[in-house]
Amino acid sequence: MRGWQPWEKGMGELKIESVWWEARDLHFPLDNATVYFDGSHLVGIQLWGAHGNHCCMRKPPADWKPRPKDPIEQDRICKEWINNRRATRGDPPLPYRPG
Repeated sequence: MRGWQPWEKGMGELKIESVWWEARDLHFPLDNATVYFDGSHLVGIQLWGAHGNHCCMRKPPADWKPRPKDPIEQDRICKEWINNRRATRGDPPLPYRPG
């Protein structure tokens, strides 16, 4: 599939969540499948049970960076993204209050 990595053996939960920070899982126990969404985008599929353990993940974007370990840095990045989004809509930026 274009834009997706090939299927791998094993559980890919940790790999998917380390690349896609905001991935939320949705389990389908009758289908023995788990899908991961980042917002409204499907970013990962994990098959288990009768299917065996397989996972497939969307390739990360070219400008992908690992999640910072420092919570203050994570907060700064989040607020920066929100302000950029607000600027594109014409809203005033949120005030930055460190710590």
